[in-house]
Amino acid sequence: MKIVLIYGPPAVGKLTVSKELSKITNFMILHNHLSIDPLKALVGDPHGSKHELEFWRTNMSIKFEMIKLASITNNNLIYTFCYAHGQSNTSHNRFMRFVEKLNIKPLFVRLDCSDNSLISRVVSPSRKMYHKLKNKAELKKSLKKYDYRADIPKSNTFFVDNTHLTPKKVALMIKKHYKL
Repeated sequence: MKIVLIYGPPAVGKLTVSKELSKITNFMILHNHLSIDPLKALVGDPHGSKHELEFWRTNMSIKFEMIKLASITNNNLIYTFCYAHGQSNTSHNRFMRFVEKLNIKPLFVRLDCSDNSLISRVVSPSRKMYHKLKNKAELKKSLKKYDYRADIPKSNTFFVDNTHLTPKKVALMIKKHYKL
């Protein structure tokens, strides 16, 4: 089983690129909001609540079970998420131990683009389907608070600046780079 991990700041195009990559590889997509949105429907937005830690632990457990099922059924995955250097290190280390136990070698892709592109993309109608960040002011606040632009340590990440690239072009670049 292969798993392509696509990460970067909110609104960079992780899911949009994943959809294009899925079309040309037949990999399944496990994007961040497949587990987050149902949990939010149950308990609301966890940020700042006394249950925030338990929310994120549950979210990770759900993702682990989904990855395990994909592994059992031999389905390759594209997995999207935001990595915030420092804040995400503990959960990332837990994730790496989990995939290592399943004998999965992750293929890392970090997307980034200009701040102006992020700000114009955050209001895209495609984001309304999920409980994604959709507000320019909230995005600016998040970009100041978190370092989304760092590579995950020890990840051998393939970096793509998609400011002026189509999602299809980025998907083709990922496919070629990792020989998918």
